[in-house]
Amino acid sequence: MGGQDLDFNHRLNPKRFAFFKAWVSLENITRLMQQGFQNTGSNELDVLSLDLDGNDYYFAQELLKTGVLPKIFILEYNAKFPPPIKWIIKYDANHSWDGTG
Repeated sequence: MGGQDLDFNHRLNPKRFAFFKAWVSLENITRLMQQGFQNTGSNELDVLSLDLDGNDYYFAQELLKTGVLPKIFILEYNAKFPPPIKWIIKYDANHSWDGTG
């Protein structure tokens, strides 16, 4: 449901991996990405995985607009709506998945 604390192996290289616990919105996603770049000393991404249960489309769009181009971009989708169905929820900064659908 989000907001869980995560436990990472402390041997991860902080120059190659950044983690922040934050509520993501269109207003802060670029700043969070820039903060990650600062922490790792890089402005390139190998892998970006985005699974935020609802607003993913808008967040991906925002990151791509700012020039973030990871080598691999993993995005969540709902298999209940197979191609060619295109369905996007209305952006809601306070959206929280309720466990349905």
